[in-house]
Parts: sequence; C-alpha cells; structure tokens
Amino acid sequence: MISITNSARSSFLDCQKKYFWEYVRRWSPLKEPYYFLWGRFIHELLGTLYTFGDLQGLAKAFQGIETQREVLLKTGLYTPEEIEATCVTAKGCLSGYFLRWREADKQYEGLDVERVFTLPLSEDVVFKGRLDRAVRDLSDGAIVLQEHKTAAALSPGYWDSLVFDTQNKGYLLGLQHAIGHADCRKVIYDVLVKPNFKRKVGESLYALAERTADAYIRDRNMLFVRKPIEYRTEQIENYRYELEQLAETLRWHYQEGIWLPHHTKLTRCAFSPLCAEGEDSWARRRFRIRAEIHPELVGVGE
Repeated sequence: MISITNSARSSFLDCQKKYFWEYVRRWSPLKEPYYFLWGRFIHELLGTLYTFGDLQGLAKAFQGIETQREVLLKTGLYTPEEIEATCVTAKGCLSGYFLRWREADKQYEGLDVERVFTLPLSEDVVFKGRLDRAVRDLSDGAIVLQEHKTAAALSPGYWDSLVFDTQNKGYLLGLQHAIGHADCRKVIYDVLVKPNFKRKVGESLYALAERTADAYIRDRNMLFVRKPIEYRTEQIENYRYELEQLAETLRWHYQEGIWLPHHTKLTRCAFSPLCAEGEDSWARRRFRIRAEIHPELVGVGE
C-alpha cells in the first residue's frame, strides 16, 4: 500500500529523486532544520493544550515541554543550550497563546485534536494527514477546521496566498470524506508569528530565548493572529482530483523503479550528497534511516 501526505506530494512535485530518498528509502538528514523541530514542537504542545482544555491543558502542555526536553537530550543531535533555549521559548509562546485566545476559544466546542485520517484514493494508494483541531462554532453550529501555522512574519500578501493553500484543502477532504463532516469548508488559520529578534553580540542563546518568550506574552495581540478562510466545494474537489492523478503517477514509478532527478534545478537540497555520491558512499554518514514513512504523522518524541 502506497501512502501519500501533503508533504510527500510536495516532495515528489519538487523532485522525483528527492521523493525516492525521503519516502522510498526513508533517509533523513541526521539533524533536521530548526524550523521543522520548532513547528512540530509547538504543534504537539497546542495539541495537549486543547486535548485537556483551559488551565489543565496549559499545565499538561508545560509538563510536555519537560518531557520533550528529555527526549531531545537523548537524541544527541542538539546541544543542551539549544534545547534549553527551545524550552524557554516554548513556555513563553504557549503562555502568550493561552492568554490571547482563552476567552475567544469559548466560542468553539472541540471535536477532534491531532487526529490522523486515511482517505483511499485507489485500491492501493491512500492519502493521509494529521488535523490540528476540528471544532463546532457554537454561534451557528458549523464545523470548522483550525490549523496552527508558525510564521517568521506576516507579509502583505500572506493571507491572500492562503487561498491557494493545498495543505488545508487536503485536510478538508479528510474531514469531509474520512471523518464524516461533509459540510466543512472553512479553515481558521491560527498563525503564531515569531518575534523579529536578532541575537546580539555576545548574547547567549538562553538570553535570546528569554527575550523572545517575554515578547510572546507582552506582544501577544500582534504575534497570535487568526483569520477564517472558506473554500469552495469546487476547490476542494479539484485537489482530490490532483491527488488521484498523483496516485496513478506514483504507482507507475513504484512499479518501474524509475526516479529521475530534477536536472534543471541548480540549487542544492538536503539529499544532494546522495544524488552526487550514491547511497553506499561517505554521504550516508550525514543521514539516518527513519522508522516512520511520514514523520509529520507522529509526535516529536514518538
């Protein structure tokens, strides 16, 4: 059975060979980019917050930070200072988020948190995803998808670009056809903006983390922003058609074993050493083979 996610789709469309290394051979760089770690870390904490709710959820999420600290230390991939700074920042981010949305969240009834869905595309290909949160709007009874996003900044065209966001069209498909909320077409984009701080000369990572944590609490009305966007049924179903076409294409590549590199792409990617030197060369020392096919469907410490 072939399983694809939004991330796997993006990887294949970017480069067939990249998809091969990442999803067929399951190679991952030994140390993932920090923004991947931060994104997954925060998603896990917000999942805990909403699973338990209100002050209990906040307390459980803070316990989760301590748990993840131990998990990250055991990996040996990050320095103790990097991990400590991440935990300090996370506490500030979580506190600011809770204070920002505690009253507003009373408008919604939570239905699903961090739910993984599976949507068949054909007899041997499925589409998978992990929803951040599905809620019922108590003002009108509508089912709404709430998706957390971390952003370095809100550029002038940020919200307009989300109309073309394929990720949440896929999640709406999952909500409609795999979970059963057939009328759900609205997404609340729940954006967490990173404070625009640079590390000062001689400043430790811990000190920068403290400044960042303080900003998340102090400037929470600017750094935590939400906006609802409703998609047309046509847009959602068109994405399903794209996924079904991709399923047919992937089946052929798996059967034939042909995965071509993107020859016209001049920029290097994380898997360039494997393409250049081969799987059995020195390049493999930069990578590990992961157990899971789709890391985004599991937690930071799973």
